[in-house]
Amino acid sequence: MRPTTFSTYRKQIRLIETELGTITARELRPERVAAFVSDLIDRGSPSRARNLRTLLVQIMDQAVQLGLAADNVARRVKTPRVPQVRRRTNTPAET
Repeated sequence: MRPTTFSTYRKQIRLIETELGTITARELRPERVAAFVSDLIDRGSPSRARNLRTLLVQIMDQAVQLGLAADNVARRVKTPRVPQVRRRTNTPAET
């Protein structure tokens, strides 16, 4: 894993810990995950919400495989839509 990828995961995990607290995988409920994702969207970060939901799905998959949770509750939360942003590109003349 590249250092930049590891750093990104570390930041995302810190945000999840800050928002969800020290709740165990077995105690986590879909409503809590949905509220977490919704709050990120409300703060203007739909792409971050999407990425963190995906990370939570991966974490919960591992928890299920390890027997730490009976079900992956993060999968029950709908993936947020991220609006496409059309960015202006330079024309050859401008370049």
